[in-house]
Amino acid sequence: MLDIGSGLDMDATGVQNIRSLACMRGYSPWRLRSKIDEIVEFSELGAFAQMPVKTYSSGMLARLLFSTATAFHHDVLLLEEWLSAGDASFVEKAAARMDSLTEHSQIIVMATHNFELARFFGTHVMVLDHGKVDFLGSKDAFFESYDRDVALVAAAKRQEAELAASGTVP
Repeated sequence: MLDIGSGLDMDATGVQNIRSLACMRGYSPWRLRSKIDEIVEFSELGAFAQMPVKTYSSGMLARLLFSTATAFHHDVLLLEEWLSAGDASFVEKAAARMDSLTEHSQIIVMATHNFELARFFGTHVMVLDHGKVDFLGSKDAFFESYDRDVALVAAAKRQEAELAASGTVP
């Protein structure tokens, strides 16, 4: 799910895109047949699923892509950031779908800048700095160190502000 829109045909209908996107990801037509109605229902596109996607709003397109990409459970899940899609009313439903995907996956590799997501879903953390591993270990060890560093920086900034306010130069 690194690029859920890869292979999208803007001239094809939503249903045609569901079929082609799923087939490009290795799902057989017989396995997909039972999922098409579920994908359309989850996406909340209704009759629009039979229209060309070039007529969709950005929210409709996001819902179609998200619904198709998350319709199948995977043993190994590769995520770039966290998938969410569509308008505010769809976001809660999308979050529940992502929770279900992560529960059913044995391995999740997620690239993210969202520390709260890593705290919640991660067990291990790898930090890359210009392509080189800067940290690799348990999430608890990483966040203990990170939280300590953040506290030290905050304390230093407070002290600097207090000194500046008092007119004392360090």
